[in-house]
Amino acid sequence: MEQPPSSGRQPPPFPTEADSTAGNVLDLTELPPTVSVEHAAKLLGVSRSAAYRAAARGELPTIAFGRRRLVPTRRLLELLGLSVEEQP
Repeated sequence: MEQPPSSGRQPPPFPTEADSTAGNVLDLTELPPTVSVEHAAKLLGVSRSAAYRAAARGELPTIAFGRRRLVPTRRLLELLGLSVEEQP
């Protein structure tokens, strides 16, 4: 039997909320220090334009790097209520 075509959507690279509530702690050494606003939008389940509007209002933490706006991974995870722990 032929499989229907996939939507092309990939699972987010970050653990889900269930991982955090199960007592798992995220290791920041396995995550990039920043993600693009577009990537953050995908993780949050909102549109690209909604993420940029949230960033402009200060609701989504960003840092400027040249002409780019980047979202610090640690602050994004904290915003989502996920536990984060730095390894020494």
